[in-house]
Amino acid sequence: MAAGKGSLSVMGSEKSGSGAAYLIADVRLYPENEGGKTQAVLDDYRCPVFASRDTSAGGWDVRMQFSGSPFLPGTERRVNLAFLSEQGAQAIKHARRFYVWEGRFVGEGIVITGDQQ
Repeated sequence: MAAGKGSLSVMGSEKSGSGAAYLIADVRLYPENEGGKTQAVLDDYRCPVFASRDTSAGGWDVRMQFSGSPFLPGTERRVNLAFLSEQGAQAIKHARRFYVWEGRFVGEGIVITGDQQ
């Protein structure tokens, strides 16, 4: 896979005056043996998401918000995605499926609904 080679463009890294935009999604973090993370993530985890596995199209910066225990690799969870731009939220909402990036793809998700907080 060519992902991760060349330059990586993440959009929405700066805060816009309109504030965050929100989506609800079911996210699965890949287990370590599938290339996923080795450690759990905590509430308000910040990472880029992409609408496809082609990173050259650019990604969107989000904060994954969830309550309770840490989010373990190899599990699935419903989360609130807080995008730093409305444009990013609309792009991922339109794509419906997205991929979580942390130097490599470490998870994927499906948008359930939009405009939540």
